[in-house]
Amino acid sequence: MLLFCLHKRFCIHKKFPGTIVDNSGIPIPDVVVYVPSSKENTTSDFDGIFRVNANSGDEIQFTMLGFQKALMKAAQGMTVVMKDDEEGRLDEVVCNRIWYLRKREL
Repeated sequence: MLLFCLHKRFCIHKKFPGTIVDNSGIPIPDVVVYVPSSKENTTSDFDGIFRVNANSGDEIQFTMLGFQKALMKAAQGMTVVMKDDEEGRLDEVVCNRIWYLRKREL
C-alpha cells in the first residue's frame, strides 16, 4: 500500500464538491474543472455543481468560454465565482451553412 502512495496520483483522498456561479450568482453549467497535480477533470452540471477527486489544498482550475480562468485550492463546499472575460468578448458570430450533395443526388 505504501508503494502506491509514493505517487501522488494514487493518493487521492476526498471528493470535493462545490458550486460555480457568475458575478450575478447565477449557476454556470459545463465549466471544465481540472486538477493538474492528479490530472483529474470533470464538468459542472446544469445547476453549476461539481465534484472532483483531489487532495486537500490541491490547486483546481476552472475554465469556460467567455469567462476568465479561475484558480482555487481544494476545500469542502467551495463556491467559485467566474468573472466575465472582457478581453475575449465576442463582438459578432458568423454562421455559415455548408451544403453538400451525395453522389446519387447528382
